[in-house]
Amino acid sequence: KRQKPISARAAGKLMKYGRSTFYIDSELSAFRRRRFEFSSKIAKQKWDSIEKNIASVISKRQTITMLEKDMDVWLKQREKCTTE
Repeated sequence: KRQKPISARAAGKLMKYGRSTFYIDSELSAFRRRRFEFSSKIAKQKWDSIEKNIASVISKRQTITMLEKDMDVWLKQREKCTTE
């Protein structure tokens, strides 16, 4: 089989957004350091978001459970009424 030629983007010859941006080594390393620094504020925001999502899912499941129980009761009452 013949292989397809690799595109310039896949070969890494073109930048992602078509811009040519040049960084000095110190700027690039500072950029990388900032990008991977741990931020307690961001971590707290992410954790709060996760907790909120979990609470939402729990609430929805509890609501569904309660509705199922109510439906069972109503079905039993209906069956009881129809047999009388």
